[in-house]
Amino acid sequence: GFVAFSSQGDRIALTQIEQVINGNYVVLGYYDTQADNLTWFDREVWRAGKVPQDRTIIRRVLRTVSLPLFICMCIISSIGILVAGGLIGFNIWNKHRRVIQSSHPVCNTIMLFGIIVCLTAVFLLGLDGRFVTPDAYPTICQTRAWFLTTGFTLSFGAMFSKVWRVHRLTTKAKSDPKVRMKKVQPWKLYSMVSGLLVIDFVIMLAWQLLDPLQRRIELFPLEAPISSLDDAQIRPELEHCESHNNNVWLSLIYAYKGLVLVSQ
Repeated sequence: GFVAFSSQGDRIALTQIEQVINGNYVVLGYYDTQADNLTWFDREVWRAGKVPQDRTIIRRVLRTVSLPLFICMCIISSIGILVAGGLIGFNIWNKHRRVIQSSHPVCNTIMLFGIIVCLTAVFLLGLDGRFVTPDAYPTICQTRAWFLTTGFTLSFGAMFSKVWRVHRLTTKAKSDPKVRMKKVQPWKLYSMVSGLLVIDFVIMLAWQLLDPLQRRIELFPLEAPISSLDDAQIRPELEHCESHNNNVWLSLIYAYKGLVLVSQ
């Protein structure tokens, strides 16, 4: 028959493949290295009927927000939006009443609208890789930032203008009692809220153009799978909205918003 030798002078024969089954060696097949031919007898037996892996498989699993928690928060936010919308309607419907006029109904409406914008951001904060694609995630990140920043400015900015109005009347009334009877022009209150919105617009636009938020993946240590028969390791991942100078932009926004809060 056909006989072959290696470069070291060793005879090249068929490779016999065996498996220990119930304590005995069972021939599973032969492999001819010269003809590149495999003869297989289909006698192999595997534990649980599964072929073992030749390596550890790493499965990437995205950690997402708990769906029941997300649904509960969306329901609570929806209730808050409905309540704020009802208060806006009540405020507009009764704006002619003296009590409502004294509280400046337009500022109340702006404040309630800002609350609605902030509550709407809850729906965006729960959107992760389970609902959106990686390509669309940066858009969600930027929309979240715009909604939260604008909503905060509308709500607390309107409240800030009302506090400024009361402060101005009380301080001037001490020196001139007639000032108590005067009314602060509405455009002054609107201009304060508009000025705060302009600052927001400048900061957010610069952030979005110079250093936009992107999808970043945080990797966690490997974890064992739930099933002990699974020849794999779990690599948990978590999505983040980050930019290169994320801390700088957040510090700038927090400092500006903090001044608005302290002033109240």
